[in-house]
Amino acid sequence: MRATTLQKAGPGKEGAHEEGLWAVAWLPGHSQLITGSVDETVKLWSAADDDLKCSHTYTGQALGVVSLDVDPSGRYAVSSSLDSTVRVFGLDDDKSVKHLIERQPTETWGTAFGTVTPDSTQLAVAGGSKGQAFVYKGSGEEPAQELALDLPQAEGSGHKERFVLCVAFSPDRQLLAAGAMDGSVAVWDLAAGGQLLHVGGLKGHHKPVRSLAFTPGELGLAGQCWGCSVVAAAARMHS
Repeated sequence: MRATTLQKAGPGKEGAHEEGLWAVAWLPGHSQLITGSVDETVKLWSAADDDLKCSHTYTGQALGVVSLDVDPSGRYAVSSSLDSTVRVFGLDDDKSVKHLIERQPTETWGTAFGTVTPDSTQLAVAGGSKGQAFVYKGSGEEPAQELALDLPQAEGSGHKERFVLCVAFSPDRQLLAAGAMDGSVAVWDLAAGGQLLHVGGLKGHHKPVRSLAFTPGELGLAGQCWGCSVVAAAARMHS
């Protein structure tokens, strides 16, 4: 597929969103992606004839969608919006909301899928101003909170703001990483009940960490910060 621009909607023009995009995620193994916008919608796009066509629009979010993730099967997506709600919804024939998590204002930001089975969904949520990362798991409309992991002050850091922006699971779902506004990154061992393995910066980070990703296979971790033009070098974590 060629590079395609999702145009802003305007008079007489069929476009992507009425406002700017804040989040994008690809569906694994599909020529499809989802986009989240300040206009309070999430859109599902399909590739066709070297173009992208909007096949569904999800509504219900408020104040702008700041984070999206898709589970490994490509059947479900999760969104986080500035109204402090997290929604898990279907991407196949059933596009209804499967799970809904509601928190206090500014206590949700980035989201990530953990282990997803037909009977249970595991999610991580960056806790924003709460200074924590939350892990949820369950099968009901509102999954139960399993863990609330504190992001401690990094040694030698002069920054005080613990606003947590992003979360990421390792490929085996045994580790969880979170990045914060002050440039610090924490990694916990979920198999050990949330034991803290690392807190501090990754080489190259000196500004808010807006996204994180583990590398496949080896437990390497890479991140991106505001104002950084390249992804920071990976750092290995050992339990």
